[in-house]
Amino acid sequence: MRTYLPVVYSLVLLLACLWLPSTFTTPGHAQTPPTAAPATSAGATTETPKKESITFFGLIWESSYVGAVIMLLSVAAVTLSIEHVRNIRAPVLMPPGLAEQIYEMLQGGHYAQAEQQCRMQPSFLSYVLHAGISEIEGGWPVVEKAMEDAATQQAARLVR
Repeated sequence: MRTYLPVVYSLVLLLACLWLPSTFTTPGHAQTPPTAAPATSAGATTETPKKESITFFGLIWESSYVGAVIMLLSVAAVTLSIEHVRNIRAPVLMPPGLAEQIYEMLQGGHYAQAEQQCRMQPSFLSYVLHAGISEIEGGWPVVEKAMEDAATQQAARLVR
């Protein structure tokens, strides 16, 4: 359900826009000032043109396929924006206290516990640390390379 939350937010926003009345008016009647009725013969009256108000949904309906495509792309953009705001934050990428916990475990020689802790808290930092811990027996150059590769892979995932 967590991955669908931005889609739900976007659809609720879209439905709210569709049902709320809009203040849009048709271009032909928007700028016509009211005019005085000319003097006419007895019994004949002239009416001033009325402003036609169009709802948001009516505006989209009148715009045909182009409006529908723009609306779908707008929903997709809002969905991606909400998802990125939720996922690309420091506490999500680097959970507070994780680095200190892993550091203490590594200092005590508890490599299996450190790996388990990284698996329990999936994040950018835990993925990179897990890659380094899994290669700890190969020495510092191997650990460094594994962490560098993991960081590159995670950065590419975030960019996508």
